[in-house]
Amino acid sequence: MSYRPESPYNPVPMPVAIECMALPDPDIEHLLGPTGPVAAAMGTAYQDRPQQRQLSQVIRRALKQRRDALTEGGCGTGKTSAYLAPAILHALENKQQVVISTHTTTLQNQLAEKDLPFLQRALKEWMEARFGRNFTWAILKGRQQSLCEAKWARLAEPEPYIQEWRDTTEDGDLGGLALTGRQRAQLTATSEECPGSKCAFSDICWWLHSKQRAKRADIVVVTHALLVAGLQADPGMVLPTFDAIVVDGDLGDDHAVAIVVEHFGYAHQHDVVVVDECHRDGLV
Repeated sequence: MSYRPESPYNPVPMPVAIECMALPDPDIEHLLGPTGPVAAAMGTAYQDRPQQRQLSQVIRRALKQRRDALTEGGCGTGKTSAYLAPAILHALENKQQVVISTHTTTLQNQLAEKDLPFLQRALKEWMEARFGRNFTWAILKGRQQSLCEAKWARLAEPEPYIQEWRDTTEDGDLGGLALTGRQRAQLTATSEECPGSKCAFSDICWWLHSKQRAKRADIVVVTHALLVAGLQADPGMVLPTFDAIVVDGDLGDDHAVAIVVEHFGYAHQHDVVVVDECHRDGLV
């Protein structure tokens, strides 16, 4: 299905665009097929999914032709690997970043803890033979998800469980902590409060470090909320510069849809592929 800017809330069905795929991309067939590196890494757990490769081929073709696309992957399709494989290939072939946007931080964490590390291991040998290096990835979350070291320094007596977390955290991500609104306000900085690189704690700022890692990565995973915030901000302020984006699932509300449609549908500064688990009337 192809997404057309003149009808932003109702993508126009174009089955021919999906069916007339010419020859299948051999890289996708190899990477995700029964004789490829993903199958080898999974061993007996691997299941051949022709629909997964078909979905991946559509996304691959959309990215290569720099066309916007709206695709559908039903339950059991394996849509995460279906969109990650072409996104990774696109990033390394073009030496440009691809952003993956997920509906929730839970899905974002799943990519970080499971899917991306697995593909990085599974594809390592093939990627190094093809591109001379493996792909890299980074998770980028909003400022409100990261501990502010300046505020921490002013905190008199943190709760013991927060102190224990602070002593062991490797990324400053507050997502795993049960915090009240008051506690979060004590531990995080708003955009108005944060002086950025001018802060006395900028060299140990978790949020600035995560932005720097994201700038160097091939694949950057954000949430839809951060995507929308980034599209409304000045370029580079929230999101790194990127070449294409894959939106995984429901954008959430008409306001978010309108922002994404305006930015991608009309400005066409980047390619956008929307992957959803089921077809709905309209973009979401």
